[in-house]
Amino acid sequence: MPRLRPRFNDWPTPRIELADTPDPACTVCAGKGGFEVPELDNESAYTEPCDCFDLGACYRILPVPRFVARLFFGYRASSADPWADAPY
Repeated sequence: MPRLRPRFNDWPTPRIELADTPDPACTVCAGKGGFEVPELDNESAYTEPCDCFDLGACYRILPVPRFVARLFFGYRASSADPWADAPY
């Protein structure tokens, strides 16, 4: 059974959604949601998600108007495209 918690998400539009959380009693990841797996070169590592929660379990429950998102969540809509080329 998923352990859902509310969270604010600002992409693509401001909204409140229910997201799954890791099991705090999990013996594999100790409630962190994943565990570090070393790479073969011994210099880097990546995090492998644990089976105690589902990363895709996220349910949109309430769209938030932009003025409410600015007031309570500090939402700032970017006016410029971050992937656009610089103007010449």
